Amino acid sequence: MFFVLKKYKYIRGFQYEIPKQSDNGYETLNAAIKAKDAFDLLETRSDLVTYVIINGEPITSAIVEDIQI
Repeated sequence: MFFVLKKYKYIRGFQYEIPKQSDNGYETLNAAIKAKDAFDLLETRSDLVTYVIINGEPITSAIVEDIQI
């Protein structure tokens, strides 16, 4: 299962959340890549927000803070 996380860039670090449209995740990597590309295209603040794909279950469906990648 693949999930797309929305990564906010702040001065003090990063904050992650799961976009509402991808709460259930994606079965294949190809589907997750297509979703990430769609999110990137629709994002109005691409200077502050990026999207990342993770494999497996997210830590929580709520906001995840201060994860170092």
